[in-house]
Amino acid sequence: MTLNANATELRTYRYRSASGDGETHSGVVLAPSLESAVIAIRSRGVWPLEVRATSSRVATLRPMPVRDLGVGFRVLATILEARIPPGNVMRVAAASLPPSWQRCVPAMSAALESGETFSAAVRSGGVNVPLVIDGLLRAGEAAGDLAGALRRAAELAEKSAAMRSAIIDALSYPALLLTAGAGVIGLLVAVVIPRFTEVLTNLGQELPTSTRIVLTIASAVRLGLIPVALSAFLMCVAFARWRRTRAGGLQWHQLLLSVPVIGDLRHAYATARVADALAALLDCGMPVVRALPFAAASSGDVALEARLLTARQRIVEGEPIARAFEATRAMTPSATRLIGAGEAGGALSALLKHAALLEGERASVRTKSLMRVIEPALILLLGAIVSGVAVALLQAVYSVRVDRL
Repeated sequence: MTLNANATELRTYRYRSASGDGETHSGVVLAPSLESAVIAIRSRGVWPLEVRATSSRVATLRPMPVRDLGVGFRVLATILEARIPPGNVMRVAAASLPPSWQRCVPAMSAALESGETFSAAVRSGGVNVPLVIDGLLRAGEAAGDLAGALRRAAELAEKSAAMRSAIIDALSYPALLLTAGAGVIGLLVAVVIPRFTEVLTNLGQELPTSTRIVLTIASAVRLGLIPVALSAFLMCVAFARWRRTRAGGLQWHQLLLSVPVIGDLRHAYATARVADALAALLDCGMPVVRALPFAAASSGDVALEARLLTARQRIVEGEPIARAFEATRAMTPSATRLIGAGEAGGALSALLKHAALLEGERASVRTKSLMRVIEPALILLLGAIVSGVAVALLQAVYSVRVDRL
């Protein structure tokens, strides 16, 4: 589950609002703009009467390691279950929280003591929590079960960290092979072959065809290395900027989903994340229609997020959940069938969890199988390149005629 978010710049807005019974309230909210501040205030169930920026200073919500998020939320859930008043929770928990939480404790304590909701206090502390966790906290507060919501948030963060660790472990050996292979080939091209070329040139003898080919390729690589590297760097920068745009990210993720094998793996991993998040939100009492935007944001794929939001619109119009997912291909077919069974049997949350487990395991097994194919293929490819260079150079050595020296 992709839970980390990029750092977001926010301003502090002070507001005065009215509730449905006519009572007025005041408070502070962090938001990137005035419009976002108004939306955040309305999400608390009150109507903003006055909203103004308290200063021009910009606060930055920093991303926190996913594992630390899980540990912090689990500690806070345990303390809340011990019936500690919300205003004292952060003071009690401070000693048990990971180091990355320590900078957030004073601001969160002040926000909770002033009557802010826990989700608002988290943002006041400068923690840029993912949208799905923010939704969990709000749902838990609305249902009167904040401790349960925090425990769910901890489970989601821990699963996200475990999934990310498994992917990194699977990719680490191929990455090591590529690095080592690139280093060996670079050494051959930059040091060994140029010196060998100089020696053979001084001998004034005709070289074998294979040796001439290797020397020509090495010379071309050396001459074109800087221009090619510079062009690749500029292309990477342009691509990164394009991918950060909404349209660019959507097109890129659509392309990845259409690639054989890779697209299936992305779909399976995203389905596991969404199903897990949706089940957690439903357990906290949030209706499917309200929960889907939060769950969609946890997919980590802009194209699948768009499909899920399209499916949500179909559900709003009265279409069954499984049929909407099937029509939009928002989730994998096996997960969609489980969701249909859960919808029909009144056990949607339980079967969503089961779907998340199955899709996560299936994606993990397929990733490991793919790595078992890639690793020997990389070894064979790098071995073939190094062996080809070595054979070409040895042929040149064996072709030297002693009588012409």
